[in-house]
Amino acid sequence: MEINCPRCAIALVSPGGGPPWCPACEWNLDAYDERRPPELGWRWLDRRAHRLAYRLTMARHAELHADPARPMPGGGRTRVVLLVASVLLLAVIAGIVVLGAWIVIATWLSLATVFGVLLLLIAYAVRPRLGRLDRDADRLDEMTAPTLFALLRRVADATGAPMPDVVEVDAVLNASAATIGLRRTRVLRLGLPLWAVLTPQERVALLGHELGHFVNGDTRRGALTGVATRTFGELALLLRPGPPAGDTLVMMIADLITRAILRVLCTGAVAVHVLLVWLSMRDGQHAEYLADDLAARAAGTTAAVSFLDLLCRAETLDMIVRRDARAGLEPPLWRASVDELRAADPVVRQRAIRQEVSMFAGHPPSGLRARLIEARAPHAPAVVLAESDDASIDAELAKRYAVARREIAIGG
Repeated sequence: MEINCPRCAIALVSPGGGPPWCPACEWNLDAYDERRPPELGWRWLDRRAHRLAYRLTMARHAELHADPARPMPGGGRTRVVLLVASVLLLAVIAGIVVLGAWIVIATWLSLATVFGVLLLLIAYAVRPRLGRLDRDADRLDEMTAPTLFALLRRVADATGAPMPDVVEVDAVLNASAATIGLRRTRVLRLGLPLWAVLTPQERVALLGHELGHFVNGDTRRGALTGVATRTFGELALLLRPGPPAGDTLVMMIADLITRAILRVLCTGAVAVHVLLVWLSMRDGQHAEYLADDLAARAAGTTAAVSFLDLLCRAETLDMIVRRDARAGLEPPLWRASVDELRAADPVVRQRAIRQEVSMFAGHPPSGLRARLIEARAPHAPAVVLAESDDASIDAELAKRYAVARREIAIGG
């Protein structure tokens, strides 16, 4: 039986199940799908968090739609909060180190020395982590992949972004950019399954988006602004109570008291961690939209929208890639298998919005990202990847493709 929208009388849709919504006015699109895995642990709280996340996400999209020139993130209240939290946290850790060292030196080889050593160990456990290079990662260089690096240089020039210091590839259907370590090494990682299925201009869009993360003011990637979110997460894990212990009544009571104290401290650390992560994620979504805009400037609006529409079908895309890998097809042939997924479909975009909305989502829903690029003034491609150069890149990656196909086939 067909059910019509109570607001505009259009037939409701529900592809894949879940609460139906109106494809015209999007009535009930914000409804919580009970099949979603829990995020906060309680269904009633997850439902409310989902609706709040939906409202905030749509409000941010509307703001950027109305004001394309909205300033980059990183200079507002979120950045101030993260900076203050990070500075205070670093001051506390430094204080613990100084106190621990003073106790060890002043009470050497006494019972108090144990307490000083314990403070030093705690400071070491929650020390700020800036990330490190993966020694086992498969890295590319300009000698083995000259055409790819030439393309990277062209995209970097078009977006005003610096070249990555390290380029890695793996067998994951994804791509990422990060700045890590004390030297702030810029790392670009390309997932070969994703790279293989993209058209030449979609590949330019992917590179434009990822290189855009080096210049879009994302507070999540700052050396100092990211300290608080990472450290409170480590602190929560450190304070998490272990299994009950104790053989005697006294030890059991002592263990019970200790566990109660740790539970309170752990809950506090988790609450602060969740708050800071939520703040940085909301700000980070703005940065993702800016990276999408740079992708459109580099590859052209058409390619950027096509790329984002493909991301709306990530689950189907993953199944197709795994199917082709198990069938023994070489990665360059996977592109033809996903051609039918490139057509823009408002319902698919809407379904992606419902599925991807979250209080802790670092990316805006891919359906909204495609909408925002379409709504803005169109861009002609600043970088055009010729078919011959595209084929040369595939040839440069041939050995890596073979390894990725085997990994996907075995894992799938």
